[in-house]
Amino acid sequence: MPYDARKNINQNARPTDSVPEVRQDEKAIMRPDFHAATPASSYGGTGNFGLSASAIANEQVAREVATVQAQMVIAKQFPRNREAAMDHIQSECSRITLAEKAAYRYQRGGTDIFGASIDLLRSISQCWGNLESGWKEVERVSGTSYAPGHSKIIAYAIDFETNVRKAREFTVYHVRENGKPVTDDRDIYELTANKASRRERACLEAIIPKDVVDWALDLCIQTSVNYNKQHMDINKMLNSFRSAFGVSKAQIEQFIGRKAEAMDVTLYVRLRSIYKSLQDGVGEVSDFFKPVEEPVTEQQASTTTPKTARTPKKKQEPQNDGEPAKTLSGQDAAPVIAPEPDSRQDAVQQSTPAMYSDEADMPDAGTGEMSEDEYMAMLREEQEAQGSPDDDLDDEGDY
Repeated sequence: MPYDARKNINQNARPTDSVPEVRQDEKAIMRPDFHAATPASSYGGTGNFGLSASAIANEQVAREVATVQAQMVIAKQFPRNREAAMDHIQSECSRITLAEKAAYRYQRGGTDIFGASIDLLRSISQCWGNLESGWKEVERVSGTSYAPGHSKIIAYAIDFETNVRKAREFTVYHVRENGKPVTDDRDIYELTANKASRRERACLEAIIPKDVVDWALDLCIQTSVNYNKQHMDINKMLNSFRSAFGVSKAQIEQFIGRKAEAMDVTLYVRLRSIYKSLQDGVGEVSDFFKPVEEPVTEQQASTTTPKTARTPKKKQEPQNDGEPAKTLSGQDAAPVIAPEPDSRQDAVQQSTPAMYSDEADMPDAGTGEMSEDEYMAMLREEQEAQGSPDDDLDDEGDY
């Protein structure tokens, strides 16, 4: 009789009722599980406890490489359609919300610099496809009492379809323009983001074809012109310049070379782009507008009295009616006695015309020709020779 192994197995097998039941918590302990053994990190994923710093760095690099390779494979499988991309760009540039912030403008060395803003370039990159751009903070150093902190930033742009990558590495110091240090995390982020967006714009300009960018910028300008033909508000723009940057109406009129009321749509759009540049910190007010003194209106002249306009004071006539003036103490002031005329000097003045017919012929005592004493002595001698008035008196001295 042949041996039946299955029969023996079934005979030797214990019934299922006799097998002890294993609880769920005991199964978890018996089953080896890496995720259960590794505590979760604060970022929501599995932690890297027990790994060295170099191992963690290698893991991050491998993850980045795998991500880039996957994006390149997808870009090769689904290449961009240039015609469809241009249609998408045209549709985006027809929106006034993008057209109003599509350009930046500032002056350098007296030259007007004009170009596409980071907002327009990011919109173009989304329509162009298979592109990635951004910036990363790779290192941050905290400030001290003698040196401000700084951050090392990398701005980049990658075209996965053509395998072209542009990057800009730079340092941003945690200091404002007025020299005040920045310590708050939010302020540091805003400062670095403002600097990094300009480098990101430069990277995108190096990746995207220039003719595509120029064409998109022209579309945005045309969209803005068509919109502002119907919605141009000059007074609102003047008030915005004055309240935000302190630019007066006279400064704007000097910049455009005409009255503000005679401004056309092209100048209006240009001023709006300047306003956007000043708002983003790309340019400064002194780059575009020079200080100008505003003319004083009639209303201001009526309410404001100039300091130089003073009415002359009238001389007060004495109110004493002939009485002697009094001092502050109440006593009578001493009368002023006029000097008596010198009869001798009058005689000299009367005799002078008889000797000299012209005043120019009289000798000048200050020229060095004759001193004053010599001149007076000469006059006395001539009077004695002609006869003095005293000779007509009698011996008793009566006239």
